Amino acid sequence: MGNGPRHSLTAFVAACREGRVVVLGDAERDARQHFRLKTKAELLTFIGNEGLEEVEFINCKEWEKSRIAGRIVDAYRFFSGETAGYVAFCWCNQMSKWFLKSFHPDGSPTRFRNFALQDQIAKLLGR
Repeated sequence: MGNGPRHSLTAFVAACREGRVVVLGDAERDARQHFRLKTKAELLTFIGNEGLEEVEFINCKEWEKSRIAGRIVDAYRFFSGETAGYVAFCWCNQMSKWFLKSFHPDGSPTRFRNFALQDQIAKLLGR
């Protein structure tokens, strides 16, 4: 589908800050369950206030279960504290709206962060 993101992450974060994003049910449920963000408003505020740390683009691809053909979703990995997460979103031209499709833990076994050991590792590495 291309090498880079289709949508502007900065524009998406700004739309979250302004509460102008449609949060889909699975994203809301997973945010509540895994990140303790209880409402759509809390989730959007979290994203809008730069709550996604060390954001890394994964891919963009067509939303397979979308009712609107050709809707392209961008996916990113991020951290929130020690928790590795995954977020996927898209812009829908037909509706002039942002959609937050997914927000859940990142299942990649190579994504972890442990603040308890961070100082000790830095000392060992001479940083």
